[in-house]
Amino acid sequence: DSYVYVVSAKNKRNSSAFNGVFKSTDSGATFTRTAETDDIFNKSSQAWYDLALTVSSVNPDIVYIGVVDIWKSTDGGDDFSRLTYWDRPDSDSYTHADIHFMRFINGTFFAGTDGGIYVSTNEGVNFTDLSEGLSISQFYRISVSPKNSSVVVGGLQDNGGFAFSDNTWKNYHGGDGMEGIASPLNENILY
Repeated sequence: DSYVYVVSAKNKRNSSAFNGVFKSTDSGATFTRTAETDDIFNKSSQAWYDLALTVSSVNPDIVYIGVVDIWKSTDGGDDFSRLTYWDRPDSDSYTHADIHFMRFINGTFFAGTDGGIYVSTNEGVNFTDLSEGLSISQFYRISVSPKNSSVVVGGLQDNGGFAFSDNTWKNYHGGDGMEGIASPLNENILY
């Protein structure tokens, strides 16, 4: 088909706020702004960091946009509804926050996020985490206990805080982990 979609973010004082969806039906020769005016970035100012768009492989009027969560339109971008909720990990349509990549490959919907790769075979009704169980993360910072060098604590980029002791990694919170500190006085106290 000759459809082309563009999603725009305002670059006003580093806000990266939702600015609109634009659609072309003539291979990009002309564009028209769609009717969507709701903030489908959901007050996120992260479009400079994570922003993805894809179109269904079976219907050019089904459009997906992701920033923190994934939003779906079934009417050519005129109206979007929220498909995923990053803060509801037990829901069927869960994907981790911060959507960097979305693509249909052979009719299967893939979403690449800060927390892994998710796949849907039913246009985003359900997602499966393909990276579950993989130990792939980026530490912002780590701290080693001065009392016991086998005790390590650190914060992961968008995947929480972790501590390593007794030969086991333990997660102690979600989101951005940032700094982790081991107490200089007691190896069992980690901040």
